[in-house]
Amino acid sequence: MPVTRFWVPVVVGLIVAGGVYSIGGGVFAQLAAIWGVAAFVSVTAHPLADSLTPAGVAPFCPVSDARYSLALVQASNPIANGFLFLLGLAATATAVSIGVT
Repeated sequence: MPVTRFWVPVVVGLIVAGGVYSIGGGVFAQLAAIWGVAAFVSVTAHPLADSLTPAGVAPFCPVSDARYSLALVQASNPIANGFLFLLGLAATATAVSIGVT
């Protein structure tokens, strides 16, 4: 799965930041940086969560087929999935509250 490659969050963050910056130029420079970082963090969360499962991630594929895993929970574990979902909601709520104030 391409999203688990180490370079994907960097590319997504740069594309989002570049897109926002291209809309308003220097006026949106700070917003572009914030959105770029938010995109990077959001896309990084997926492979981090995948690394908790026994299947793990292969972040350097196709250069290396090595897989990395903490093997803490099964991907089909509803308790772990619920916890990660709630963690994501809390992170989103925190980000929104910081952005509003």
